[in-house]
Amino acid sequence: MHGRRAKQSRGFTLIELLVVIAIIAVLIALLLPAVQAAREAARRMQCVNNLKQVSLATANYGDINGALPPTATMDIGTNFSMKPRLLPYMEQQMIYNQINWTQSSFDSSQNLTVSLTRINAFLCPSDANDPGSINNLPKQYNPLGGGLVWEGPCSYGNNIGTYPGLNGNKFDGPAYITGNHSWGYTISLASITDGTSNTAIHSEWVKGKGTGGNGAIPGTNILGNGVWLVYSFPSAQASLLTTWQPATTGISAMQNTLVGISNACQTAATPGSAIWDLKGYSWMGERMGVGGGYCHAIQPNKKSCFVNNQSSQLFSLIGASSNHGPGVNVGLLDGSVRFIKDAIGMGTWGSLATYGAGDIISNDQL
Repeated sequence: MHGRRAKQSRGFTLIELLVVIAIIAVLIALLLPAVQAAREAARRMQCVNNLKQVSLATANYGDINGALPPTATMDIGTNFSMKPRLLPYMEQQMIYNQINWTQSSFDSSQNLTVSLTRINAFLCPSDANDPGSINNLPKQYNPLGGGLVWEGPCSYGNNIGTYPGLNGNKFDGPAYITGNHSWGYTISLASITDGTSNTAIHSEWVKGKGTGGNGAIPGTNILGNGVWLVYSFPSAQASLLTTWQPATTGISAMQNTLVGISNACQTAATPGSAIWDLKGYSWMGERMGVGGGYCHAIQPNKKSCFVNNQSSQLFSLIGASSNHGPGVNVGLLDGSVRFIKDAIGMGTWGSLATYGAGDIISNDQL
């Protein structure tokens, strides 16, 4: 009688193991883009929610106070952007109460606690750039017992219009400066004759990486070439700006001039010629590209430029940009948010910026 042969367990062969690993790798390769796309969709939705919150806060401020918040101040304190005034309308009353409005600078020592505060509603989750990552910020603090702390950055700017020019023109967007009427008088919601659903109030920009630049000469540490940087507008093309008048005659009248301004900046914005990499370094600062305004003289997701190498609430061509794909999120004065594609016509993009030019923008133009 033959004894039963003991059963032997059979393991994977090397070939079988390699096949399993290969199948798993293929599945990961197929699933990873879908996971990344889902994550970006969630980040983009959060950015939309942020802009909706900021835009609604602006409209509520205008409804309660009889005027929109100013883009800059020159009377009670200086250098404050629009955003500090929005805090009470964004459930941030405690932070607002700590602001000392009598100070001549938003980042003075008396406003240290506020200026160092990061507010998530002012930050796009798709933009990981940190303009405070290198020790080149205008203000940086070393609290007792801690390392360097930088000011709270900002991903969103308020719309000042197309471009005020260098010849005394006024803002043609929903923006004004208190204490100085040279660039326009107080604007109320009743002033928005183009309609609140046709007028941009906030959009996004890709923050700088913090490699420096003083806004006068190319920064010695600035590397790369892209929308997070700011370049210098060519002096040879200055006539495009000094002769440009704020829009009053509709879409077609703006098209050619704005295309010329945008193209001149793009031509000058060559690799290695950037002069500033600190965009969005403080939500409290009023200067364009810091925490203040952006303009519609630059097409979405195009490079930005300083005029005469000046970073200020004026003289800057800071455009809207994002990491969301071929377009940017734009908050309108009615509290809605639209995704505007890069391919939008410059005349339509300019008309979306104006508040009283009599523009009529149809949905098929956006």
